[in-house]
Amino acid sequence: MNRDKTLFLCSKHTPINLYDYIFRWTDSLTENDCVACFNSTEMESEVLKALLVAKIPTVLFVMNRFTDVNNIQIEHALKANRMLIVVLKRDEPRGKGQTPRLRNEYVLSICQHVVCGYVNKNGSVFSVLAGRTGIRNLIDEKAVSLAAEPETKRERWTVAQDKVLLRMYYADMGIHAIHKQLRRTYLAIYTRIRSITQPEEFLKGREFEDFVLELFNLHEDNGFVLKEWQGDKTLGDICPESNRHPDFVFNYQGKGFAVECKWREKLPHDLCRDILPE
Repeated sequence: MNRDKTLFLCSKHTPINLYDYIFRWTDSLTENDCVACFNSTEMESEVLKALLVAKIPTVLFVMNRFTDVNNIQIEHALKANRMLIVVLKRDEPRGKGQTPRLRNEYVLSICQHVVCGYVNKNGSVFSVLAGRTGIRNLIDEKAVSLAAEPETKRERWTVAQDKVLLRMYYADMGIHAIHKQLRRTYLAIYTRIRSITQPEEFLKGREFEDFVLELFNLHEDNGFVLKEWQGDKTLGDICPESNRHPDFVFNYQGKGFAVECKWREKLPHDLCRDILPE
């Protein structure tokens, strides 16, 4: 905390064609630098991974509690004593009150330099920096206009490239490290990751299916027979109609029935009010 720190700020929904401008800056850093950042948006998460892979001393600010406890790169950085995680208290419910503004102002007050990636003029980053001087912007209007041009070239991915991508992805190395290794565009990498990996909500749903299946005690001779177990398959935005079928089809004493599993972290407030007593 006593070191000179550079705070990295970036608005949500950073166009992926602007990633190159931001990662040029991370590549210019050395182990003598120290960067402070958040991990609340996709771009901030990717910058954090790039910093950790490059072994740049980093201060990470999080609200209420640190949740990414299984991140391999964070684990390595903490063991090497080149990372500090600062947990700030949130007084109001998420997304309400003055907490985001107060958080930004506090972190700005303890950082000596500020570097901005993409800044949405209608977003909170733009308003919190209004009137401040000495801000370094990595992206100008010209870069934003160039980023609006869509990427049209499509290239086939080989099995070997997929193996490299998956190994680096599950090692929490981030999209920039994969880009440098495979020499593919950020958009191509991002699209491929979405196509061949399972998002967190899908994995939670699968874990819930396993839990529900265990409730039927199929290892015992209790009359239940599992006839079908539907496995949802997708490739990007493409999915078969069979994904709409129930998860399980059972037979019990000659009668068939189906079970659909739906995992929700919490029930909607209106639903809780309808089904639970006051």
